[in-house]
Parts: sequence; C-alpha cells; structure tokens
Amino acid sequence: MKKILFYILIISLLIPMTLKAADTYKLLEPLPCIQGVGDCNVGTMQRDISLDDYIGYIFKFAIALAAFLAVIMIIWGGFEYMTSEIPSLKLEGKGRISNAIIGLLMVLASYLILATIDPRLVAINTKIPVIRICNEADLKLDAKSRDCIDTSSVAKFRSNLNKDLDELTKLTQETQQEVNLLVADRETKEKRIEELNLKNSSEAGLTEAELKELEALKQGITINTNAIYSTVAKEVGIISYQRVTEIMLKMDTTDEDIRNLRQYYDPKAEKIPNIPNAKDGGKLPTNTPNALQNHYNDNINKILKTDPEKAQMLANQRDFYIKLIEDQYELSDKAKSHKQQVLVQGSMSGPSTYANNTKYLKEHLAIETNNLNDVRHMNVVTSKTGITEKDYRIIIETKIKIINGALSR
Repeated sequence: MKKILFYILIISLLIPMTLKAADTYKLLEPLPCIQGVGDCNVGTMQRDISLDDYIGYIFKFAIALAAFLAVIMIIWGGFEYMTSEIPSLKLEGKGRISNAIIGLLMVLASYLILATIDPRLVAINTKIPVIRICNEADLKLDAKSRDCIDTSSVAKFRSNLNKDLDELTKLTQETQQEVNLLVADRETKEKRIEELNLKNSSEAGLTEAELKELEALKQGITINTNAIYSTVAKEVGIISYQRVTEIMLKMDTTDEDIRNLRQYYDPKAEKIPNIPNAKDGGKLPTNTPNALQNHYNDNINKILKTDPEKAQMLANQRDFYIKLIEDQYELSDKAKSHKQQVLVQGSMSGPSTYANNTKYLKEHLAIETNNLNDVRHMNVVTSKTGITEKDYRIIIETKIKIINGALSR
C-alpha cells in the first residue's frame, strides 16, 4: 500500500513536468481550491493550474493530509484506550496517540520554521528568469545596478580566447606532430615488451637475442620519454617568449596582461636560484615566482637520473629563455617608450629618455643584426641550448622587427 501511494505521488509530480513550456495546464478533473494556491476562491473548484501552483497544491495538500491522518490516529488510539481493559492494549492506544501528536507537531513545525526563516523557502517557483540583453540605455547605468547581460564583454572575452587558441595552435602544430610520433613509437615498444614478457613467463622463455631486444626496448622507452619531456619544455619556452613580447608591445596593457606577464618575469620578485634540494633527492625547485623556471625544473627533475646530458641541455635552455625574456622586457619597454615619445630631447635632467632610448635601440639593432649573420654564434647557441636554428632566427628577427618599428617613428 505504501509503495502504491509513493508511486501515485511521484506520477502526480511528474505529469505537469512532461508538458511543454505552457503557462497553465487544464486539469482532467477539477480540484477543490486550497487557500494560497492559484487565483481561485476557497469553496470553488480549480480547473486550470500552473506548474508552480500544482507543486504548491501537492505540498499543502500533503500537510493537510498529514494533519487529517494524525487526527484519525488520535481518535483510533483514544478509542483503544477507552474501550479496552487490557493494560497492554491501553498502553498501545496511548502510544498511538502520542506518536500521532508528535508526527503532527513535526509536520507543522517544519513548515513554520522554514516560513519564519524565509518565506521563499516554502514558495514554489520553477520559472527560470529571462536573460535580458543590455540596450544603449542600460549601458549608461552603473554595472552593479544593471539587470541585463552586456554582450560586448562576452564577445571581447570570446575574441581574446579564440586569438590565444589560434596562436597556441600555430606555435604547437609542429611540436604536436613530433610528440605524436614519439608517443606512437613508445606505444609500439611497450606493446613489443608485453609480448616478450608474456613469452618469458611461459615454459619456452626468451632466447638470448630476445633478451637483448627486451633490454634495448626498455632503454628506448626511457630515451623516448625523455625526448617527449624535453620537446614539450622547449615549446613552452618559445611560447612564453612570444606571449611576453606580445604583452609588452601593447600600447594599453590591462591588469590581466600584467598578471600574465608576471608569471614569466617580475622585476620586483625575488629570484630563487636553481640549487638542487638534497632533502628532496637533489630535485630543483618548482615553486618559484617564475612559471617558466618551474616548468623547466619539473621536466629536468623527471629526466635527471636517466639522462643527465639532456637534463643539462634543458637547464641551459631554461637559463637562455629566462635571460631572453628579461632582455625582451627591457627592449620592448624601450621600444614602446620611444614610440610614445614620453619625453623629448632637452629634458631638465641631462640627456632625455627619448635620446637614451634611441641610442639603446640602435646599439641593439647592430648586435642582433650581427647575431643573425654570425654562423659561429648561431651554432654555439643552438648546440648549447638544443633549440633549433629556425626558432633562434625567429627570435632574432622578432627583435630586429621591434627595433626597426620603434626607430621608424
């Protein structure tokens, strides 16, 4: 019986929810009006009802039903108590009365407590508020007093996000292909190792040639994994440099730009040296203020024991990019200042900032032009850091382009 009542209640709740977004639902059979539910008057029948009113009707009807059943149980218990001379039945009737009173008080108290705390807790509202797009009049109001959505900020966010994703896709396309090849090669080796291990566990065992192959495959996986770490680290280095350059060349940097920039270089932040921690197995620090330093150190820690030579190359690459970003910060700042012409020649304090910037930019233009054409310098940098000649040329050409752009004004 209890299960049947439960199923009826669930079906009653779900029937209106299966309707489409209609305001009201025409009842198959009219319901007697309950005060506070809908627009009907007490004593009349309710034929049309909304979803909110329907749920509210069931809620209030359930409370009334609980009160009615409690009264029935009290009468039943009282009847048992009065008509029986057997002590056990009298005690049972008395318990039935007390349980009914306690149940009734709990039902009424729960509603009263919720309504006292906040009447909205017992108000049924399934309507989703309409999202209104701001018009020109709304945009003139203060942002806190608006009751609408400013689509221009959403569009700006989407535009910036798409731009970042496009740049990241362009930068990482070649690296992604390289990593995919390395991963595929590693999976092939792992599959072959599983086959050899399975054969080794059988009675046949492995031949001497297969044992050598197994050892070579294990070493190959280690080399392969280290290559993946170093490839990803190198790509993060060039991406970090590109992002810092883009932010620094903006004429109007936002607070978000400044926060992003400080992930890679903050002149005021304390520099934490790359000293191995003996207590942590000789690992390099990965909690410095510099996100690029942390990323490289994390990858160095992963391959330090298995490939010290590649770990050293990553360390050189880390130092190269950190120094490059610091230099790029100063170069871009000088270039931006030169473009804006903040101070003109003849300043009160000796040589003007404008003249000093011009001298600085011309000197660096000569240095970078020489680096671009110096084959020996190019070979030294690429062999020491492991970055490709193509990437290093892009870096130098970017610097030259920035300087020429500033000096052309």
